[in-house]
Amino acid sequence: MKLRNPFAKNLLGVDIGSRTVKAISLKHHRGGLALDKYFLYDLSETAKAYPTGANPAEALRAGVSLQALQRHPFAAGVPDRDVIHLALELPRLSDAELRTAVKHELSELTGIAAEELAFDFVVHAGPAEAPTLQVSAYGCQRRNVESLVKLVRGAELNPVRVESDTLAITAALTFNGYIENEKSYAVFDLGERHLTAALVQGGELRLSKTFDNGWGSINERLAGKFGFSYAEAEGHKHRYDFNAQEGADPAVEQALDEAYAAIFSDFKRALELFADFNPDAKVDQMLLTGGASQTPNLPRVLQMFFKIPAEVANPFRKIAIYAAGPASDEIGRLAPFMMAAVGLALSNEKEAA
Repeated sequence: MKLRNPFAKNLLGVDIGSRTVKAISLKHHRGGLALDKYFLYDLSETAKAYPTGANPAEALRAGVSLQALQRHPFAAGVPDRDVIHLALELPRLSDAELRTAVKHELSELTGIAAEELAFDFVVHAGPAEAPTLQVSAYGCQRRNVESLVKLVRGAELNPVRVESDTLAITAALTFNGYIENEKSYAVFDLGERHLTAALVQGGELRLSKTFDNGWGSINERLAGKFGFSYAEAEGHKHRYDFNAQEGADPAVEQALDEAYAAIFSDFKRALELFADFNPDAKVDQMLLTGGASQTPNLPRVLQMFFKIPAEVANPFRKIAIYAAGPASDEIGRLAPFMMAAVGLALSNEKEAA
């Protein structure tokens, strides 16, 4: 799934989601990294009839043009919903044999024909004397990668790297100091059309699973029950904070309770999956990313339900931000959306490490 250019510098991380299109580039500054250029477009604000009529290609072209990023090298993320992540145990093989074995296993287990499969994998560190290797494998339809590259090329950017959004998020969390090798983390990316849960242990991504209950499902529930427009449903959703609201419509509050109950059931399923994968390692912390991580009181409620500390992660925690005043306020507001884009922009840093 990777297109490599060893001479690429200052990559633009491009993350095209169901609701937002965002991109960011970083630059070296005083021994660290600083924000260089960025943009974010909310398609619900640019398409009057959102979620129909959204045009991510147009938004991407506009951002590239306004920031004068034409011909810039980019790393893009394949949406989690399109990527299948498998944990494999394989015999010790040569690099070429291992790649063939991973491709075969992915094809067999996903039903995607080998010639139609785009894939990548990570071999986890283990005892040298162990007869087998623990491998995290990622695969998707090759046409999904080709469509993504075509879309971003249409904005006059040059492809360098394509990888899973979940890998990019893990890289950004690690860079920003959220991941300790001795601890186990459940990372939840809270998107418009999905909830993606990832297990990070020993500093490495071990398993991930995407669920269809995203925060847009709340809007759909309210629209179906009360005839609200997307914007009206969004207003009710933003006012909701898991507490009784004075003057709120009880029927709307109940519908919101039910919508969140469905989402929380997916959190529970993810944590159960992680416990089955490694019964000996408890989850030490939940880390929340994605635009919906801004939901009021969400970390507190999750911690109350699951008895695990929960925190909203900041993708700019260790990245210098120069702007002050309204500009820095805007960056702070956009930060929850930018974790995958930051991880993609860090691609060259990961390879240089």
